Amino acid sequence: MARARAKRKVDTWKTKKWYDIYAPKMFGEIKIGETVASNPENLIGRVIEVTLKDITGEFTKQHIKLKFQIHEVKGDKAYTKLKGHELSREYMRSQIRRKTTRVEGIVDVVTKDGQKLRVR
Repeated sequence: MARARAKRKVDTWKTKKWYDIYAPKMFGEIKIGETVASNPENLIGRVIEVTLKDITGEFTKQHIKLKFQIHEVKGDKAYTKLKGHELSREYMRSQIRRKTTRVEGIVDVVTKDGQKLRVR
């Protein structure tokens, strides 16, 4: 009996393509990163986390983390919208002193252009 020939495994990494990720207009549409995907539709919905220092170049803003979500892909360019932001844990701990209390307030807000935001 003849032995079955082993099938070659296709390298899926070679089928993937690189896409540049750009920030929204309010941040000057600068390139904030790159990612790979085999299909452009797979990019939509991905979330990228970048510090504000990487966008503005100001070292004093390195504690602010921005989250961007890809919402549109044109060619090899992926465009994002701001999903949220947060302050780093180390920065928050340095701001809180002993024998003080941290006041937390959560408010849902609707902007003039109809966007819903939760302010903490």
